[in-house]
Amino acid sequence: MEQECKLFESIIDEVKPDFLIMFNTMSHYDHLFYEICKRKSVIPLILNDARLGRRWTVSSIPDDFDFLPDSFEGKTKLKTFEELQSLREKFDMYKTVTDMENKFLKSKTKMLMAAIKFLLFNDNAHIKTHYTYFGRSKLKVLFFHLKYYFIEPYRLHFINKNFLRKMGDEQFIYFALPAEPERTVLLAAPFYTNHLDVVANIVKSLPIGYKLYVKEHPAMNSRGWRKISYYKQLMKIPNVKLVHPHIKSEDVIKKSSLVIAISGTSGFEAAFFNKPSIVFTDTNYSVLSNVIRLKSIEELPEAIRISLTKKVNPLELGEYVETILANTCEFDLYSFKSDFSNQFYYRSFLVDVPISEEDLKSFLDKYHDMISPVSDEFLKKLNTIKEKT
Repeated sequence: MEQECKLFESIIDEVKPDFLIMFNTMSHYDHLFYEICKRKSVIPLILNDARLGRRWTVSSIPDDFDFLPDSFEGKTKLKTFEELQSLREKFDMYKTVTDMENKFLKSKTKMLMAAIKFLLFNDNAHIKTHYTYFGRSKLKVLFFHLKYYFIEPYRLHFINKNFLRKMGDEQFIYFALPAEPERTVLLAAPFYTNHLDVVANIVKSLPIGYKLYVKEHPAMNSRGWRKISYYKQLMKIPNVKLVHPHIKSEDVIKKSSLVIAISGTSGFEAAFFNKPSIVFTDTNYSVLSNVIRLKSIEELPEAIRISLTKKVNPLELGEYVETILANTCEFDLYSFKSDFSNQFYYRSFLVDVPISEEDLKSFLDKYHDMISPVSDEFLKKLNTIKEKT
């Protein structure tokens, strides 16, 4: 960590940038670089997901907006939940995301091509020059993928056999497991990384007569799912029922009484169906009055009791959504990443490949109309900052 800090400081001192343009921080090293840039008065410009499908914004804070007011007065054209739900459907990314996850590391042809390229024709030189490749020998990579290839279907069989596929008529509170590893927990809520403890504490706080429905994140498909022993530990906790990851989140939310999330999008989705939510860290949507931001785990029983009496104000939510739409651009990142991966990375099986400037320019020209709103968003933010200074 000390070496990383010194490396990043030396880069910043040498280049002397005014701005840092980056995607939302995901790993410790890019978040560390972001923090050091801030300390050295380098202005960060971060592309953030607006939590509405295909909507993105540029802000100075990871996973947050620069443009949100402290409260909303309800001045909106969206008056009813029906109107809000109809608008949400236009930006629903469930099919796009699940299609990408189902294709991720699934093509046997691409896997074979990538394996031949990596094992026979790749010198793996990055292991000596890129610190994120430290220890990534060819043998370790081969064993990892072979292990993943056999474990993933075995774990999925357990999920198919033991997880709920239909919601019952009982009263329940919904908790959405986040994907791991992910910044949602590791960076945004580092005190809640042990989800077994989080689930156990929620169950201890449940009112009499309520169950806790815990849904696996569909993105865990690309990580080979969690260990079966982990799922069995969850199943042993009283009043816990596990929901199949392929069930749409909104289908669970509709029948729930309350949604609890570490900091994920399910807490925001809940508002569209007149369901209150509790989050464990600051989020861009925790400004809404139907969301309780938990400060301590000891507050959980009282927070659940209060939340179960809350109603969502559709006018407040409508103004919030309109504010997001007015300050974001459209960009289908998942389709872009999927196509890029398919063309250059053997469907994500091998990213350590040379890409010529000509091939990259050809790809970017092809997707010019898709990515130009993003570049316009960065330019708009740059100009706004220049006007203020």
